[in-house]
Amino acid sequence: MHGLPRGLSISSTLAELYLEALDKKVASHPDVIYNARYVDDIIVLTPAGMERNVQTDISAFLNERGLNLNNNTDKYYSGSSQSAEFDYLGYSIKVKQKKNKPNEVSLKISQPKLNKLKSRIAISFSNHKKQKNIALLKRRLEYLCMLKRVRKGKNGHLLAGLAHNYQYVTDGFECLKALDGFLCQQLSNPRYGLSQQEQNKIKKISIYGNAKKRNVGKFTKKKAAQIMQVWKNA
Repeated sequence: MHGLPRGLSISSTLAELYLEALDKKVASHPDVIYNARYVDDIIVLTPAGMERNVQTDISAFLNERGLNLNNNTDKYYSGSSQSAEFDYLGYSIKVKQKKNKPNEVSLKISQPKLNKLKSRIAISFSNHKKQKNIALLKRRLEYLCMLKRVRKGKNGHLLAGLAHNYQYVTDGFECLKALDGFLCQQLSNPRYGLSQQEQNKIKKISIYGNAKKRNVGKFTKKKAAQIMQVWKNA
């Protein structure tokens, strides 16, 4: 959806104020079977052939409020639910029709999110080339794939991180094995000048393994800020 500022702490609040009326509008639409929204990401299920009517009504409602739907191919999907394939909230969702059985729905981490992780790995190595701080490089790579304790709640620690953010994947994080391969490539790349001893320290890190096992790392607020500083624009 176009019209909301990105990256601001008030973005989600603005979305709620603008779109609360939209929720009621869509929920009461006679051609809507199911709808859900997270901030400004919306999913709507309609009977076959009714999607265009619903889309037109939603677009008109938003236009009256100075907003419009984002119809870019990577942000918008319209099609049959029996063979649906789209990205939503960082997941790649794919529906496969089964004969005489319920449809099979698979969820994986979306390719854009995997590309973002890949970019942060590369940036971490590039920064190490300048800083020559193998301990910091190691912590950055661990931060990418380990769970973090955010704060303590009534029922224990609240967690954040890859395995928590994508806890509903159905592939057991198999898609992360390719990132382990990319990590190994960076390790052996002569441009970064890592000694064999330094490479051995990093080789112990598995992005797939940490996510699969839901390993929890310990990071102080100060260390987390230092780790993330290099990824500000990535």
